[in-house]
Amino acid sequence: MWSVCQLIVDHAPHVPGILRDIRVIQVFADPKYYDCDTDAGEGWYVQTFTRNKDEDLVPTDAAVGDIKAFPARWELVEADYPVYDDLPMDTPDDLMDRWTESVDTLDGTKLGGWPRLIQSEIFWAPFNQHLASPEYVFQIDSETKAGWSWGDCGVAYFGRGTAEHRDQWAMSWQCF
Repeated sequence: MWSVCQLIVDHAPHVPGILRDIRVIQVFADPKYYDCDTDAGEGWYVQTFTRNKDEDLVPTDAAVGDIKAFPARWELVEADYPVYDDLPMDTPDDLMDRWTESVDTLDGTKLGGWPRLIQSEIFWAPFNQHLASPEYVFQIDSETKAGWSWGDCGVAYFGRGTAEHRDQWAMSWQCF
């Protein structure tokens, strides 16, 4: 598997509540695996380092795969909005009609906020009945500069399990 992304959560200006126990997130993927809506271990996985461990993290420069490394530049965003597909069903019709034209959802690789959906809302497992009830926490965009793409300029969305399933991760990706 290739190392796709490493997020140093400690350096982020805002950390979603569900990630406050995590220091570092590493994402790995098989470049020949194209299934989506799967659990960790099915062509991809997430490795995390938590805050409650005593060991110090040691940086490594060992790259895995053909992806070119480059640093992320965190930027605090005061407001992020859902795309049309993530609006509640009871949103007034007049607002639904204007939403796409008047509201921008941030794209790119990001921690927290709203997912920048390409095709539809995220379904963690059929009928959104995933046993771990994942909560969306970050997305990794296709990065031309790094030489990585999720299908045709797609985005991968990652969810962390809730309650007693916090060590379980789910991923879904969409492309054009």
